[in-house]
Amino acid sequence: MKIYTLLNWKKNGFTLVELLVVIAIIGLLIALLLPAVQAAREAARRMQCTNNQKQLALACHNFHDIHQHFPGGTYAKLFEPFFAGAPDGNKRRQRFSWICQVLPFIEQSALGTLVTDNIRNGLATSSTGTPAVQDPWIAGVVLNGTANTLLFGTAISTILCPSDSNRDKVPPIVTWPATGTVGGNYSQPTSYRGCVGDNRIEIGGTTGEGTTTSPFPPPERFRGIFTQQNVCLVDFAGITDGTSNTILISETAIFPYGTNVTNKLPKYGAAGNVSINSFPSVCKARAGSPTLNGTDFPNNSTDITTGFGRRWGEGSIVHTLFNALLPPNTHICTTGTATNNTTALVSASSYHSGGVNVALADGSIRFVSETIETKNLDKWVDGSSGSAIVTTYGGPSFYGIWGSMGTRGGGESVSLP
Repeated sequence: MKIYTLLNWKKNGFTLVELLVVIAIIGLLIALLLPAVQAAREAARRMQCTNNQKQLALACHNFHDIHQHFPGGTYAKLFEPFFAGAPDGNKRRQRFSWICQVLPFIEQSALGTLVTDNIRNGLATSSTGTPAVQDPWIAGVVLNGTANTLLFGTAISTILCPSDSNRDKVPPIVTWPATGTVGGNYSQPTSYRGCVGDNRIEIGGTTGEGTTTSPFPPPERFRGIFTQQNVCLVDFAGITDGTSNTILISETAIFPYGTNVTNKLPKYGAAGNVSINSFPSVCKARAGSPTLNGTDFPNNSTDITTGFGRRWGEGSIVHTLFNALLPPNTHICTTGTATNNTTALVSASSYHSGGVNVALADGSIRFVSETIETKNLDKWVDGSSGSAIVTTYGGPSFYGIWGSMGTRGGGESVSLP
């Protein structure tokens, strides 16, 4: 029998120093792997985003195949027959977005039918002569006899970028009617927007109805594919710059939703009190100014989903359209203090690192860097620098590659790098 003494007994295990070294190595490996995992997840989200835009671009193509023109940014030709004879003051109800028009082509046929029936039957059943159709942002009862059917409160995954955390921060789906239904409190958001061109115009409001106080704007004001369709329609033949050289759709960060939502900011901020009669450079210069901290947008508790991109049904610049003017990932500017502003300058933006995805008119998807060339932001759309704003111009863009890609017929021979 062997007798073990304290002298020849050996303990198996780690010393404190060895344990600390192992922990340090594990921590280092985690630090190295975590960014790679996050990058892989973002790559997957970005791929899903490009797929969403691809589906929307193809939906626009399919819409064109049937109707022989692209969907409208506002005043959609598709819905025009339902508004025949409506009082001028109610023509603003034609603010139904291009998304409303392509619903049947993104596997939302049932919802598309509800939208159309809401418009058609709402007008037909009016007892006062004033259209009873729901505004295109209220998740209300459909006026075709189907009670308690939510309309614009329906969330659609195809129009939401998975990298934008605000896509899921939405009002609760409730049975209509409910407390606080004014102002579209239950409307759902969208990440994707149609391009209106390289100039800042009013689109989506009551302007352009053709009344004595608000005459029709000239077609030359609408330099992108998405237009006000009571002024001009765009088909493939109208994209004279070439479908591979013209932006159809891009994305913009969704304005946050929640308590005091209008005191919060989307990723790239928002600036108020930037007149439409000011050069684009004035808007760009507002980045980082104190007015971006929320003082421009006081809380409006009765209208909690007016924030940018919060209404997929509304064809206004702040919700479903954008300007190819300021570089991607630049903030948004409005003429006043309201976020629901039809003369806003809306930039493309995203939570993808370094730029945004865009769908071109040929259906291809490209990633555009936030450093893409934008020239002459201290000039009007025609390159002049006079004291009066220029809105009517049909020549090449003076706003670099980005502006040129936003126009459908400027005569530029440029493409994305």
